[in-house]
Amino acid sequence: MNEWATILLATLAVIISFIGVVWKMSTDIRGEHKATNDAQSKSVARVYERFDDFKKEVGESHVSKEVFTLTYTALINDLTEIKQDVKALLGKSSGQH
Repeated sequence: MNEWATILLATLAVIISFIGVVWKMSTDIRGEHKATNDAQSKSVARVYERFDDFKKEVGESHVSKEVFTLTYTALINDLTEIKQDVKALLGKSSGQH
């Protein structure tokens, strides 16, 4: 019986050791997986942050098509008025001489 107890205890020790090794490996793998996910999340967050910065910079430094069209139209109207005023002034001045 003593012999069976020794075999049983040895088998139990091997099984417990095996379970301990598997547990340790799974903990390490989960830690690595979490670290990888955290790094990827930070990378994705940084990409979104940089894109938001880019959108802000473009909005501040570039004129939109609508603003350009309004400015261009206003400029054309102003130039047309100036041409008419110049023609009127030239017409009055040539008529007075």
